[in-house]
Amino acid sequence: MVPDRTNPRWKSLVSGELSIPYTLLATKFLMARLTRAAKADPSAGNLSKLVDEAYTFFQTNEKIAAKDLQAIFG
Repeated sequence: MVPDRTNPRWKSLVSGELSIPYTLLATKFLMARLTRAAKADPSAGNLSKLVDEAYTFFQTNEKIAAKDLQAIFG
């Protein structure tokens, strides 16, 4: 199950505070892009948008990204 968007780990994830060794290539690419976007614009509005994008990705790909979800939210 994908944790709720309000879980503080989402913000830590997209901001780059969390460094996770992802197993899924798509997750690696997505998180690299989201982290770059967060560093370029760390405003609350942008971080919220990036969290929404990460959440949607994991919600859509929950089965294939299960190992990455486990690594993030353990």
